[in-house]
Amino acid sequence: MHDGNDEGGHWYHLIVKLRSRFRTLAKWTGTTTASAIALAWLLNCWYYIYWGSTLGLNLNVYEGRLTLEYSMLTVLNFNLGFTWGPYKSGPNQWWFEYEHTGLQRNANEKWSVSIPLWAPVLLVALPTTPLWHRDWLAKRRARGNTCHNCNYDRTGLDPAAPCPECNTVPNLPK
Repeated sequence: MHDGNDEGGHWYHLIVKLRSRFRTLAKWTGTTTASAIALAWLLNCWYYIYWGSTLGLNLNVYEGRLTLEYSMLTVLNFNLGFTWGPYKSGPNQWWFEYEHTGLQRNANEKWSVSIPLWAPVLLVALPTTPLWHRDWLAKRRARGNTCHNCNYDRTGLDPAAPCPECNTVPNLPK
């Protein structure tokens, strides 16, 4: 016989499983993305990456920053497509920049926005770090020999004894 209460338990376990999978996916996606951006930052000390479109938009990665720029001169000079190569760069740029020259809607108009690559690394790494920390704490607590309140190592203590660090009495199975 199928009983209605079992249905609620099934959904609960399904949601817990999905949350766990989402957390794992978010944790690894964030770590991989932050690592890839950090590697690009490191490599662009010696190499540049450039992509130019027929619309006048260009994307550059060099000198420790990602630059989006608009210039119709790029289209006129046929600097289109993807290219990369060695680059003797100056010091990496550590702050945001915005530049605008020429008249609006003129062939000489040019604007650019530069974002230092440390900013997206930080943006991705900050929410990823607590996910890793939470898993680390769960694994540490699963070993069973730490206090669940303060993580004090309880090795050698009587299982029923209160924690010497925070005085919490452990929950023992009956």
